[in-house]
Amino acid sequence: MIRRVLWLATSLLMLTSGHALGQTTSTFNGRVLDQGDAVLPGATITATNTNTGVVRTTATNAEGGYLMPGLEPGTYSVKTELAGFQPSERRSVTLGINATLTLDFKLALAGVNETLTVTGEAPLIEATQSKVAATIQATELQNLPMITRTISGMLELLPGATPIEPMHRSKQNVGSVSYGGSAGTNVIPTVDGADNRDNSYGGPLMSYTVEALEQFQLSTSLFNATDGRGAGAALQMVTKSGTNLLHGSAFGYERDRKLSAKDYFTRRAGTDKVPFSRQQYGGSVGGPIIRNRMFFFGAIEKVEEDTSLPVPNSSPTDVYGQLNILASAIGPSRVRFVTHMDVDHPACAQALDAMRAILKN
Repeated sequence: MIRRVLWLATSLLMLTSGHALGQTTSTFNGRVLDQGDAVLPGATITATNTNTGVVRTTATNAEGGYLMPGLEPGTYSVKTELAGFQPSERRSVTLGINATLTLDFKLALAGVNETLTVTGEAPLIEATQSKVAATIQATELQNLPMITRTISGMLELLPGATPIEPMHRSKQNVGSVSYGGSAGTNVIPTVDGADNRDNSYGGPLMSYTVEALEQFQLSTSLFNATDGRGAGAALQMVTKSGTNLLHGSAFGYERDRKLSAKDYFTRRAGTDKVPFSRQQYGGSVGGPIIRNRMFFFGAIEKVEEDTSLPVPNSSPTDVYGQLNILASAIGPSRVRFVTHMDVDHPACAQALDAMRAILKN
């Protein structure tokens, strides 16, 4: 019995530790005034996350101002109340990652029981920060077509971002991106506020499935103090959270050589397309543990790829250089490579034996 209780407690801790360790940095601020533009101290400001039901409350100070930091990015309903005045509410307010939105309220005297509710207005402009940044939301992550469906593929769509050769063989499946003409190693990636930088080779230390991300933001200049640890760019990612409703998703993508055109070199050589098959699939599930208090969320993704890497045998003296290319392409991944060589030279035979040893490992 004790073992079961300990197992349950450990499981709950692992499910909730991600947001406990992460730092949510989004903020609401503003002022509350009456119809004559006089400040209203002591007004109650209540922000409710419409997905999770989590409620945050604060009050205006002597100057009628309020500050509500440490909010998770998402969609909120913000309500202002003060005795003797009509309540005012703003619904469907989208709070982005690492954003500070200013919401000002004007309250009218309460003659009868009335509530002013504003919905469906234009997106708010973040006027309190001057940094240059671009944000991709969950809907864009789900709907934009990508050939590999990776985070680096999404980053390539942002202004100033360019795909580059992987910085290390461990980044082959993750991808590498350069920002503003930099080498791509001077980027500070964070996940839920936690550092995710590979200090040895640059780029992200851990890769995440797109299915687990709510949104991410790329800041390229005019960093604030929290982002200013790198000269290239700052990448902030926020993972999804469970909500008060049990929900899930599933996806699957298939690529085959029958659906791909011949590349330039294959056409020039007059050969058939190399064997290729790639499957990418996974899903997610999330829901409540305790409504409005505790939630769970998990996502999984798997990539299976069968392909070949042609090794030209027209220059036997350069066969070891081709072998190095093959070894770097294999890296630590589990992609299976099928190679075909005509052994017309002793060096080719030696290289073929070494290649077989690599493929076995």
